[in-house]
Amino acid sequence: MKKQSGLLRRLTALALALCMLAALTAEIFAADTVASGYCGSEGDGKNLTWTLDSEGVLTISGLGKMKDYENDNKNRAPWYSSRKSLKKLVLKSGITSIGDYAFFDCSNLTGDLKIPSNVHSIGENAFGYCSGFNGSLTIENGVVEIKKYAFYHCKGFTGSLKIPNSVTYIGVYAFYDCAGFTGDLIIGDGVTTIENGAFFGCKFKGTLKIGNSVTSIGEEAFNSCRFTGSLTIPDSVTSIGQKAFLFCTGLTGTLTIGNGVTNIRMWTFKNCTGIKNVIIGKSVSSISNDAFSSCNAINGFYLRGNAPKVYMNAGQPFPSGVPLYYAPGTTGWTDSTAYDAEKETWNGYPLRTWNGNTIPEKADTILSKGWYSIQVVDEAGAPISGATVTRQSDTASTDDNGKASINLSASNDVVIRVSKTGYLDWTNENVDWQNGEIVVLYPEGTGNLKLKAAKYGSRNLVTQTKIFSLQNGNDSIWWDGSSNPFNLTCIAMKPEDAKRYALYQGSQKIVENSTGVFEKIDVSKFTEGGGCFVRVTDADGKFADTNINLQFARNSVNENTEIKLKSSALSLKISDDIPYLGGTTLKFDLPLQAPVVFSCTEDKIQLGVNLKLNDKESKEKQTKEYIEKIKELQKIGKLKNNKWPLKRNVTQLKKYVQKNNKADFFKDKMDFTFCGYLEGDVGSKTISGYFLIIGESKLINIEHNFMVWIVPVTFQTNLNFYFEAGGGGSYCFDTKMWDLNIVFNPTFTLEGFIGAGCSKFVGLGIYGCAELETKINIIGTNSGLQSADLTGELAIKGYIGWVEAKKVFAHQTWHLYTANSVKSHSLRSGAAWDAAPEASAYAPSDLSYLAEESDWAPAAVRTYAARAAQARTEYHPLLENTYRNAQPVMVSDGSALYAAFVRANETTGKRYVALTKFDGTSWSAPAAVDASAILDDAPQLCTDAAGNLWLAYARTTQEPGDSLVAYAQHQNIVVGTVDKNTLAFTEQKVYQSDNYMRLPTLSCVNGTPVLAWVESAVTDEESVVNPAASTVYTAEYRGGAWLDARKAADAAGIGSICIGAQNGAPAAYTSDGKLYCGSQLLAENVTGRAVYGRLPGTTADSFIWNADGALHDEAGNTVPVEGLGRDFVIVGDSIYFNQSNGANANLAALHYDAVNDHWSAPILLIGDEQYLENLNAAELNGKTYALGMHTTVTITADDVDDTKDLVWTQILPVSDLKLSDVSFDADALVPGETLPVTFTVTNSGDHTVSSLTLTADGVSTAQDCQLLPGESGEFTVNITCPSEKQIVTFEVQEPGQDDYTPEDNTAACTVGSADAEVELAPDRQPQIPAGRRRQPRSGTGQRQRPVYRPRRPDACRTHLPEPYVRRHSHRRIRA
Repeated sequence: MKKQSGLLRRLTALALALCMLAALTAEIFAADTVASGYCGSEGDGKNLTWTLDSEGVLTISGLGKMKDYENDNKNRAPWYSSRKSLKKLVLKSGITSIGDYAFFDCSNLTGDLKIPSNVHSIGENAFGYCSGFNGSLTIENGVVEIKKYAFYHCKGFTGSLKIPNSVTYIGVYAFYDCAGFTGDLIIGDGVTTIENGAFFGCKFKGTLKIGNSVTSIGEEAFNSCRFTGSLTIPDSVTSIGQKAFLFCTGLTGTLTIGNGVTNIRMWTFKNCTGIKNVIIGKSVSSISNDAFSSCNAINGFYLRGNAPKVYMNAGQPFPSGVPLYYAPGTTGWTDSTAYDAEKETWNGYPLRTWNGNTIPEKADTILSKGWYSIQVVDEAGAPISGATVTRQSDTASTDDNGKASINLSASNDVVIRVSKTGYLDWTNENVDWQNGEIVVLYPEGTGNLKLKAAKYGSRNLVTQTKIFSLQNGNDSIWWDGSSNPFNLTCIAMKPEDAKRYALYQGSQKIVENSTGVFEKIDVSKFTEGGGCFVRVTDADGKFADTNINLQFARNSVNENTEIKLKSSALSLKISDDIPYLGGTTLKFDLPLQAPVVFSCTEDKIQLGVNLKLNDKESKEKQTKEYIEKIKELQKIGKLKNNKWPLKRNVTQLKKYVQKNNKADFFKDKMDFTFCGYLEGDVGSKTISGYFLIIGESKLINIEHNFMVWIVPVTFQTNLNFYFEAGGGGSYCFDTKMWDLNIVFNPTFTLEGFIGAGCSKFVGLGIYGCAELETKINIIGTNSGLQSADLTGELAIKGYIGWVEAKKVFAHQTWHLYTANSVKSHSLRSGAAWDAAPEASAYAPSDLSYLAEESDWAPAAVRTYAARAAQARTEYHPLLENTYRNAQPVMVSDGSALYAAFVRANETTGKRYVALTKFDGTSWSAPAAVDASAILDDAPQLCTDAAGNLWLAYARTTQEPGDSLVAYAQHQNIVVGTVDKNTLAFTEQKVYQSDNYMRLPTLSCVNGTPVLAWVESAVTDEESVVNPAASTVYTAEYRGGAWLDARKAADAAGIGSICIGAQNGAPAAYTSDGKLYCGSQLLAENVTGRAVYGRLPGTTADSFIWNADGALHDEAGNTVPVEGLGRDFVIVGDSIYFNQSNGANANLAALHYDAVNDHWSAPILLIGDEQYLENLNAAELNGKTYALGMHTTVTITADDVDDTKDLVWTQILPVSDLKLSDVSFDADALVPGETLPVTFTVTNSGDHTVSSLTLTADGVSTAQDCQLLPGESGEFTVNITCPSEKQIVTFEVQEPGQDDYTPEDNTAACTVGSADAEVELAPDRQPQIPAGRRRQPRSGTGQRQRPVYRPRRPDACRTHLPEPYVRRHSHRRIRA
């Protein structure tokens, strides 16, 4: 016992020692608490505590609600500063709510997350941007509310997600971009509301189950989710928002929309490309356009209710050609005007029936090959249901609409019988019956003598209609080809009972016989209108009448005869694959009306089309003159010898015509005249002639947006547009048919620089000018585009990151298109004209040219005072031959100018943002923003109300190698402040995303900095180059911090962003040539990017954009700007822009005089053969400065090369007078006497001219004036008329000013007696210094100088060359 007791004591002691050791070990190795505190919201807030240990575990414990926090420095969660060290989160069971922004941006939390059952509310952004969680998310039953953004961008959660039955509300974007989920989504039966974007971008690959209490599904709620299988929307749902299921491409079964939904909105199910069938509930009353667009796998739509209202104004509600199935007892289908009984379509969609419950097995094959459709009606046209349709052993029964289908594919026996009790049986025996024809059943006892058929050709006039032309001999002009006389075959229901058939019109018997086969019926026996029937009589004299659909219209050749092309319009759609014009529709309103005058002599028949007769001359004489005038035009027309008809002949011709017509020509409604003639010998069966279409529109803006490569381009012509089109035609008396061939030959000028819209490139250059000549057949057998030739030079070069792509579209002459032959030659190289370049087209930019880059500011920088004598705006280089995608920007804070641009390192290939400052004297050496930059891009600058200087740019966070995808996936948007003295950059906020982030834009609105950018999903290189869909995000700086990004808009093809303020929307954006603010369309045909500001002369800030060659704002104000290119800047009362002139674009200005409410004419400040791109302008100390890229472009047959200099300039005042005209009275040419000479002077400068110096023959005269910019005025000076002819020089100057273009200030001419010829000609050809050439002001491309040719007495005619002989009646001599 003692031994055992001792052993026991030793064992006990050992156990105690081990316990002490374990406790000591635990104490030694336990994680230390590094921070702690309170986080409750009840009482003093001590109801909840938090602790953070050294291993990164954050534990929340206690009882009750958590405090709500905000995303600013004053009220953030107490652990926010340590958020990047948090690894694990433990929520104890006593917590009843999770506060707003509680764990916001704790992106390093990992593992699973479990929300305990005691938690009733998950706050706004509670777990926003907690992207590190990589396990499951469990929300236990007990949670009632999930607030907006609760799990925003928690993209690491995996598996399935179950929303428990206790949850009633899911907030806006609650699970936005939780892209890691791969299983099912089960939404419990307690949820009533799913807000906008709740599950946007979640990549669930399982099924979706929506609880049966949900009443509302918000916009974009499930956008871009990848659910599979079928989907049922329960009957409890009454509202589904736009785009709710957009891009749910994984659904592959049946979509069932419950009976509670009333409206299916635009794009709700767009691009659900796998859905096979759709069942639509009873309550749906409207379906918007594009609701199911691009759902191309759908076999049929099965509707349980009455026909809904469908919106088809901007797209189809259903995919084209997909059948619609309606249920028995519903209305609005076959009983509506939308139903076409002959085609069995409703609003153009094939219409079928179903039982309203289950989808028929053969729903997708009905009426395929071998299936025949029959509709059975009574004599009044009412459908007969329950009729039996039999073919051999196969039978079918007609539905409530009298319809049935039967399969005849098994044999060639197509004998069909239709029967119903109380009616005579019908059979198609001995009748040329057509599939889809309507069958008429007659009651027993009365129907034996009714007509089964009244056949005109293949038409059964019992159920179909035929309209004939009433004719006078062979003078008919009619377009349907009806023959006269005509045949008609009538068959009674029981032919054996019929003894006589008679055709009547009203009470007039037309023809009668015993067979019912009427041949050579003379149309002239009928009168205008209908009222025709066939009377069938039996042997006992009993008869029955059957109405037939035979009608007659009067259309004889006389003074009222007209050619009419029937239908509502004649449209020519040009194929999408044709360069430039692809997708264009040329539309002529119809009926195209042209009165026809018929003239006949002993040997000649003549028709004058659209000839207006007068009462003074005979019809024959007027017709002859009219035809001769058209023949004259035909001989000199373009169709004969490549010259347009002389317009004076056209003007004379238009005096003869009677009616005008309308045509839609691109965006405009154009008046045009259709005229022509036909003639032939008497006795001939065919007469032929010529037709013209003459169109004219005053100051038309012909504008067309199209895609060149992947760049949206606009071409436009702002002028008096005029065209003639012509072709031959004939009329055959035997067939009563016309044969016309009318050709249209427009020519367009394409200026790439002026017309290019913004693309998806970060950097873009479009250069050159070309002329597009086309030939289009308007009317004829080969209607459409026949040829298109492009002459000139046109090329595009674009940059994305470190790669570039380029393409030449025109060099010399390209034959772009020839009908029925090779549509394009070497220009296309086998690729589609407007296709985006493949990945192989992109190549890393060759930076070897940077070896020739100059030092900073190679030329001495001079201030205005030092350059006053120069009196001319000139470019001054800061960097010559620099990085070609520098993208410079410039702002002013009132004390200095600041510029940012991108530089590149030739050796490493790195791109970085550089900053420089101009203090009014010189530009500082550029300072790099980030020494470790990889491929930084797209800098933006702004100053706020406090005077802070802000910089934002796109930062590449990882070397992309050769991958565009890797480049796009590692783009962040960075924003911060710049020290104005040192130019040091301090980062304030980095916005991150897995999407491709690009096009950052930074601006100050109402004193507050606002940042915007574009994001798009990245799946492959194509998605980088040409994103299918993009999203605009914005963020504001408030309370000392940058707030979270907010989605502003979704769109495809976003090209640029403009920050402003319109009805609460912070940004506008361009997409495919249209400008939007939020969902509101502001403008179409927009070129370049918009700006936010105030048009000179207006009082309110607004978005401002370039469209149709003018600037526009939201209030409807418009400022036309000649030659307006892609860039413009408004500084005070001036607009600065890059003015395009064919193959160059340079700095120009337009000034507003507020005192006189007057705009100047455009002033080309600098003119050379290059392009000014990335234009910036700003004011400093009352002076305006410009900054941009000065580009030299060389285009060859297969390459485009650009060289770029970063340049700046101070914009100096412009004095520019032009001597536009000099005139005098020839009667005053008396030697030695005073000769008044009138100067016409135009002020082409930027300010009002108050005095002039006019010089004539060396004598100067000062005159006071008030000549506004752009205005012209007349001023008179007196000279002494010389006794002999001599050259007199005239000149105009503004006192004290050096004229901008002195070459147009002077003119010299010969002045003498009245017998003298006075011709204005330059006495010298001044050399225009480089950089000082002005844009030509005439259409010929050369400056025009007036020629003085005085009127002279007939006695002097022998002294003059014949072209200068003039009558004496007009004595004024002018330029």
